[in-house]
Amino acid sequence: MFKTNAQQNPIQLLPDFSLGQPIGAFSNETFNTKNGFGGGLHLEKQNLWKVFGLGLYAGYHSYETDFSTLFPNQVNDPNFTSSVLFQGDNLNWKSLQLDIGPTINFNLTQNLQLQGFTKAGIAKVSYPEYRYFVDVSTPTTEQFTLFEANTPNETQSNLNFMMLSGFRFNYKLSNTLGIHIGANYTHINGLIHTYTSRDIQITGDESPSVLYETLQNTPEITKTYECNINTVNGTVGIAITIGGGSNPQVVIEEEPDIPITTNEPKEEYICERVIYEAPGYNDYVVLSETPYAIFEWIDENPRTLKEDKGYQLLFYIKENGEYKEVDKRIMDFKRRFKIGLNPNKPYPDNALYWKIIPVDDNESEFCPEPTKMMRLLVFENANEAKKRLPECLKEDVINKPVDTNFFKKPKSNEKKKN
Repeated sequence: MFKTNAQQNPIQLLPDFSLGQPIGAFSNETFNTKNGFGGGLHLEKQNLWKVFGLGLYAGYHSYETDFSTLFPNQVNDPNFTSSVLFQGDNLNWKSLQLDIGPTINFNLTQNLQLQGFTKAGIAKVSYPEYRYFVDVSTPTTEQFTLFEANTPNETQSNLNFMMLSGFRFNYKLSNTLGIHIGANYTHINGLIHTYTSRDIQITGDESPSVLYETLQNTPEITKTYECNINTVNGTVGIAITIGGGSNPQVVIEEEPDIPITTNEPKEEYICERVIYEAPGYNDYVVLSETPYAIFEWIDENPRTLKEDKGYQLLFYIKENGEYKEVDKRIMDFKRRFKIGLNPNKPYPDNALYWKIIPVDDNESEFCPEPTKMMRLLVFENANEAKKRLPECLKEDVINKPVDTNFFKKPKSNEKKKN
C-alpha cells in the first residue's frame, strides 16, 4: 500500500475578522447591546492524532450599546427648560480572549477543508461607562439620570471563563496560503452588570409641566444582574500553512520499483522510457458506473536517474481544434494515480486527454515538448456510450455490463490487455 501524506502535522495561522450578533439576555433592553465586530488569530497544529489537532486562539471583540428614550431632547417653556445630555467615553462591551482546545480537520477535496474547533479559556471584559441625563435649568437647576452604566467595583480585575466553538471552510490557494469563511459561538460566563435608571412612563406628548412633574416623582433605581455574554459571529480570513507539502491522497496500490538494466549511460535520462500503461488510447469510462479512472505508467530509466525526479499528470480538453489544460497533478514518485471524474464538467466530444511530464525536484519540466498525448473517452451513462463509442468498441458496452474494475491494475503474472 502507498499513501501520499507529506503534510503530516502542518501548523496553520488563521487570522480572522468577525461580525457578531448578541443573543439571549445579552441582547435585551437591559444591556442595550447591538451588533459588534472582532478580530483574532488561531494557531492550530493539525492532524496530531488522525483528524484531530490542537489549537490556540487570541482575540478581541467589541459590541456597541445604545439607549433610547421618549423624553424630548429639548424643552423650551417659560416654566420648564431642559436638555437630554450624554456623558461618558465608552459605549461598548469589550473583551480580550485567550483560549485553547481541540480541532478537527476533514479534507473534502484536494483544496477544500472543513475544520471545526472547541476552545476554552479566559476573557477580560471591559464594561460600558456612560450616562444619559436630563439637565433642567428652569424652574430650578437640577439633573435627573435617565440611564447610567458603570463598571462594578468588584469586577474591575475579574477574569471570566469563556468558550469558543465554531467551524470554517478553508480553501487552499497554494501549499502555504488559503482563505477561509465560517461561523462561531462565543460564551463568556458570570458577568455582573449594574445600572441606574428612571422608569419614566411617558408618551412624548405631555405638557412641560407634566414632564417636570414626572421627573420629580420617578425615583432612581439601581439594579444588578449576573448574566452571560452569548454571541454568534460570522468570520472571514486567510490561512497560512507552515510545514508539510501536498494534501493527503487516497490510499492506492503500487508495486515495487524494480531497477531495469540498460546499456545507456547512467547519466542520461531517456524521456521516451516513460511508458503509458493505462488507460489505453480510446479506453472509456461510464461515469454512472465508474466515476473515476486509474492512470498508470512505468519509468524504465535506471533507479539512480529517477531518485530526484517526479511526474506531472496533465489533463486537457479539445476546443476548436486546440488543447486546453484543465487540471494538473504532482505525483512525486508514484506511477499510479486514481482520479475522480466530475460528471458536471464538460467533456467535448466525450474526450479527456492526458499525458505525463517528468519533472525535477523543483517541479521544472526537463523533457522536451511535445510529449505523447493519450485520450480517455468519458460518457455520462451506458446509453450515451452506446451512441458515441467508435464502432470497433460498441459491441463491448452493448453486449456486456460496464466493468467497474476496467482500470484495475493487472497482476504481475497477467498479460496486459490492449
